[in-house]
Amino acid sequence: MIDNISDYIDNFIKNNYKVEEKLEEDGIFMSLISRTKDLGKKLDIELNKLNNEKENLKSLITDISHQLKTPLASISLYNSILLEDDISKEDRKTFVIQNEESTKKLHNLIDSLVNISRLESSMIKINPECINIKNTIIKAVKSVYIKAINKNIEINLDEFEDLKVNHDKKWTEEAIFNVLDNAIKYTEDNGNIDIKISQTISYLRIDIKDNGIGINKEELNNLFKRFYRGKEAKDIEGSGVGLYLSRKIVEAQGGSIVASKNIDKGSTFSLLLQKCNN
Repeated sequence: MIDNISDYIDNFIKNNYKVEEKLEEDGIFMSLISRTKDLGKKLDIELNKLNNEKENLKSLITDISHQLKTPLASISLYNSILLEDDISKEDRKTFVIQNEESTKKLHNLIDSLVNISRLESSMIKINPECINIKNTIIKAVKSVYIKAINKNIEINLDEFEDLKVNHDKKWTEEAIFNVLDNAIKYTEDNGNIDIKISQTISYLRIDIKDNGIGINKEELNNLFKRFYRGKEAKDIEGSGVGLYLSRKIVEAQGGSIVASKNIDKGSTFSLLLQKCNN
């Protein structure tokens, strides 16, 4: 029996955590085999976790590399053109503006990537409190107001009862902002975004409905994945980070977020936040 246990430990070292039960044995040896088996299961789980984290890290590095290449390539291209002697003043100004836009995109992307890495490594602590939600929603709407004006998009926020909801003010505002920002990006000029607040027994529901380009049904399950961008989004500015961050923030507070395709036109994103327990 001692030889068997020694063999099991040797197998553990080789990442083989299977332990054969010796049912004919009893007493202390059976207990020892049982404990060894439990250890093998735990080691196997930890190894799988480690392998998953390794794959996630590889995927993250690949995604980051891909996301950074486009703005960096644009900056490099425009800089090389600006170095030419025969470029006109107007063209020079145009390329400087393009460089500035690419730099802004780069900054926004880096900020989003930092937030993702901090969230996933638990460096950001989301601390939900039982506080009123109305001010959080209004602040998120105000944050996108200028972007909406620039596209002449009307944002309609229905009047609603101010309820106490279990949420972190700062990060919940960020989650709502990201969804609104996404709606503005994918809604054409002179469009509309309607925000409706309702409640169930346990949740407050925030529906953000736009009349933009809409979502293909087969893409609905992928929208909240990191760096995912829809088929219709190729020519629209974005990095596929905002909705992912919103999902992570809402889920960290015990809520959920879903998307649906409108019957007429556009999409609706619904955030469900937990109401306070009375």
